[in-house]
Amino acid sequence: MKGKSVSDTQGLLCPTCRVNLTMSERQGIEIDYCPQCRGVWLDRGELDKIIERSEGANAPAP
Repeated sequence: MKGKSVSDTQGLLCPTCRVNLTMSERQGIEIDYCPQCRGVWLDRGELDKIIERSEGANAPAP
């Protein structure tokens, strides 16, 4: 995960709680979340992927 500046030797830290973020994969999209405050962080382009898939799921059936 390039470009993230808040980190330690274990991985990324939640900027609020200062605990290690947990990485999870949902529908092929990796998200980082804080197990304590449940905050979610996305890398560049991940929000766009989520929106695209959401729009595809909500499209009316022909």
